[in-house]
Amino acid sequence: MRRDGQPRFLLTPQGAVDERIIRVFRKLFVGETIIYGANDEEPGGLARTDINSHEQGYIYLEISASTIQISFSFPLQRGMLQASLQPPPSAFPDVFRLVTEVVKLFKPAHFTSPQRVDDAATDQPLEATYRHEFYRCLYLLRPRALISAEYCAQAPTDRIDFLVHCHESDNTARSWGIELLGDGDRLKDHTDHFDSEGVYRQTWVGGMAEFAIVDFHYAD
Repeated sequence: MRRDGQPRFLLTPQGAVDERIIRVFRKLFVGETIIYGANDEEPGGLARTDINSHEQGYIYLEISASTIQISFSFPLQRGMLQASLQPPPSAFPDVFRLVTEVVKLFKPAHFTSPQRVDDAATDQPLEATYRHEFYRCLYLLRPRALISAEYCAQAPTDRIDFLVHCHESDNTARSWGIELLGDGDRLKDHTDHFDSEGVYRQTWVGGMAEFAIVDFHYAD
């Protein structure tokens, strides 16, 4: 642990802008390891001063009689560093803008080919396909967001399709609820669920400030 209480293998703000450290990680993210002869002047295209990344505890360095090998300290470190180095997600002004950008990422092929769950003998309902595709694209758009699918505030009947939690939906203390429809004839029923006396009332108590109902029903 560092003096600030953070694990040594995660970058400090200073390390995140250090060009020497950035070059090391750029190599490691592509090739997993860097191997070079101990007498190389610039092994693997890296300057010898980049060894300071090891001295600061960011990487694992193994020295043998003839080679030096640099790698991540442990497999999970790679994913943790990728997450910590990602730029913060763009702030969306409202839930409508978020839903619009998610739908733009939909792949039509996912709806035209049969979709099955595990070894099921029958295709899954189209509504379920939309829900899975929405979750996939929501994750692509906001990989660091805390997303609850089939969120249940209290009773099992309170389930809302998606809840994007407050600390990731924006910089303000709020969360966004998203309900997906495929039947096309129960819009009022679902809207009533979000009323102050509706089945989602406990979700409002939990901090949901905005909601969107998205109808994927196809009408001739």
